[in-house]
Amino acid sequence: MRGHTCTGAAYRESIHQAVVSSEGRDAYTGEKLDWHLISTYNNEDSELRRHAYKAEFALLPSVDHVAAEATAASFKIWSA
Repeated sequence: MRGHTCTGAAYRESIHQAVVSSEGRDAYTGEKLDWHLISTYNNEDSELRRHAYKAEFALLPSVDHVAAEATAASFKIWSA
């Protein structure tokens, strides 16, 4: 637990709130993210096609820790 008292449920709720408040956009650039890309990444295709394949995932939504104190967590949604 590394001294954290924040529960898994609280982390999930914080991530959910970040998704909702993102309105589908990258928190840092404002770009519209492609939510259809979630759960579609394929490691074998990535190995074969390398950079060209990875470039297709430039707008894949990702979670960024803004703060992760022992009692709370704060996240933003962005394209990694």
